[in-house]
Amino acid sequence: MMNSTLIDNKIEEAYGIVRENAEKKKRQNRKKRFVQWGTVAAAMVVAIGFCGANPALAKELPLIGSVIERVQELLGFQEIPTEEIVTLVPTGQGKCNAGEREEAGDNNTGAIGIQSTETSVEATESTQYQTSDQGYTITLTDYYTTNQAIFLGVKMESEEGFPEMSADSDGKSQIMIATLEEYSFRSGDPVHGGRVLLGQLVDKHTFLGLVRIDYKSIQTGDQGYYEEIPEEMSLQLEIPYFFLYPKGASKETVHGSWKFPELSVSQSDKEMQVIEIGETNAAGFGLDRIEVSPVELTVYDIFPEDHLVMTVVLDKDGRKLTYAGNNTNELAVSGYDISEITVYLYDYDEYMEIKGLALGENSSAFLEILEKNALYEKKISIETDKS
Repeated sequence: MMNSTLIDNKIEEAYGIVRENAEKKKRQNRKKRFVQWGTVAAAMVVAIGFCGANPALAKELPLIGSVIERVQELLGFQEIPTEEIVTLVPTGQGKCNAGEREEAGDNNTGAIGIQSTETSVEATESTQYQTSDQGYTITLTDYYTTNQAIFLGVKMESEEGFPEMSADSDGKSQIMIATLEEYSFRSGDPVHGGRVLLGQLVDKHTFLGLVRIDYKSIQTGDQGYYEEIPEEMSLQLEIPYFFLYPKGASKETVHGSWKFPELSVSQSDKEMQVIEIGETNAAGFGLDRIEVSPVELTVYDIFPEDHLVMTVVLDKDGRKLTYAGNNTNELAVSGYDISEITVYLYDYDEYMEIKGLALGENSSAFLEILEKNALYEKKISIETDKS
């Protein structure tokens, strides 16, 4: 199958966000390297290197249970409610919530690294959401949904073994997946997606990761814009090719056909909030609403058609929230005090000139510039356990 230009563009856009986030982490860690290298850093190294350094122990840790639970801490989503994760179980057994599946075995999650899954294929029967081609087996293991996105747990296995993968300072690697996505609520051509499979190699043959599909990326179609994503829907997913990023080498493209059975998806409404704002200033900049889930916060901004803006959100302590997905309006909330946030709309080109200031330990200069030059500013209180 020839590469789709549309999918490739989606992938490059998604990978650009990943690279930007990785660079932010890298620059932050460079400043801290000499003062924080100690017990915590050593623990990170041990966790990341656990499987490679201890292959005998790794073989004793088969993958049974939720991939999402295993990778969420590595990816910064520590707050995903376990009982809301739906596990996709072997053929003929239906599906169940991870929190209800005691017989599924352990749910060990490393503090930073992900534990090995070698020999897991022998330990479990073939699953319904598993397909193989070109020496690669891809399994959809579980999912979690919010009012903003679908999170898919994915296990990818290579018969010959993966190359050593490029990784950021936290040990995270990514595989960029081209997708064709058909949804029950939309008609016309499938959604051409460029999705990030973000996770980690846990042994030479196994990669565990998380794919996040934000609803805004699937709301347009031949019949126009879908204002709301239904609470119940189905998804049929096909992967025509994917990109690997070996350490120190050019990307590798793997073509094939990995098509999965239709997956029924139900949104979780646990701890969801929609905060209606509905205001603009005289220049036409403002906010429509804020949506909050246990893992992320999405800002729906308003701005004139002839203007491109960057949305910046600071938590109660003045810390800038980081991106949760492929859109800068989707922000991770784990580790932040979002009982009060401040939202700024800033001219995009001007923001590119000052964004480096947000990476430093002292964010006062960044905050001063934001407050002085923002096109719009709004403080918003959010009901949380911390408020």
